Amino acid sequence: MNISSSISGFSFTGRLLLPWEAWEALVIALLLGALAGWSLYRWQMRRLRRPIESIMQSLSGINLEASELLLNRVDTPLLKPLAEKLSIILQQMQREYQAQKQFTQDASHELQTPLAVIKAHIELLLQSPQLGQLEAEALGGVLQNVNRLSRLNSALILLSKIDNQRFPDVQAVRIGALLQEILENFEDLISAQKLRVELLLSSEVQVSMSASLAEILLANLLQNAIRHNLRGGYISASLKGQRLTVTNPGKVLTGPPEKLFERFERDSDSEQSLGLGLSIVQRICKLYGFGLQYHHEEGLHTVSIDFSKRDAANTA
Repeated sequence: MNISSSISGFSFTGRLLLPWEAWEALVIALLLGALAGWSLYRWQMRRLRRPIESIMQSLSGINLEASELLLNRVDTPLLKPLAEKLSIILQQMQREYQAQKQFTQDASHELQTPLAVIKAHIELLLQSPQLGQLEAEALGGVLQNVNRLSRLNSALILLSKIDNQRFPDVQAVRIGALLQEILENFEDLISAQKLRVELLLSSEVQVSMSASLAEILLANLLQNAIRHNLRGGYISASLKGQRLTVTNPGKVLTGPPEKLFERFERDSDSEQSLGLGLSIVQRICKLYGFGLQYHHEEGLHTVSIDFSKRDAANTA
């Protein structure tokens, strides 16, 4: 009978192995097993890589506005349940998105008409010669709040459109020329505040974006500088290279700067302020990847937009 093993090892030749030969055989067997396991792992990874890439490609092209959301077909048994679950989640997201979108559109449309009617009736009553002073003051307060509601409704509709990227009028926008045009439109507001305007255009920047959003972006930026300025103060607007910087004096900031970019957040007692101006600016910058920075130091407020950057908005 052939002896195939010793106390300390194995035999592949039918003879008794010496202890060191047994350990050598064991190490070789372990290495061969590890190599076989690694080869099997690599083979499995190659099998899984293609369907995973297919799923990732489907997810990267997801559009909630599409009529139907479908992932690429996956036949791998290990990944098929995952793909089916993702499809269910995506369809649910699309239903919720469409419901929210429809609600926003319906609510904004339904609000516009009664607000316009209320405003018209109040303005008509204010023209009545029989109206007393107290009644006129009360109606004036109501009219002020109706106007505020109307502006708020328009601002929320705008934010919804920005989030859904519903601005197809993309063209090459000249930022310097548009900045001058908007400043001219705000001449009455600037004069009422007795503000001095310092405008420096050392370069001309052309940006491919929605013309409507470009106007809204600059208008909100300048309106914020006017509204939160000091009476008799100034607005400094400069365009150097690809960076637009707007600086104005104002109240000393009492809270963290990043809070100013949140909806309905404001560091002002002004009744005209909705707390949405910088939020709208941030949304537009984020949509196009413009760099956005805000800096405050001892009552001096500076907002700058870098049209060459392609990152998320931030504050400093």
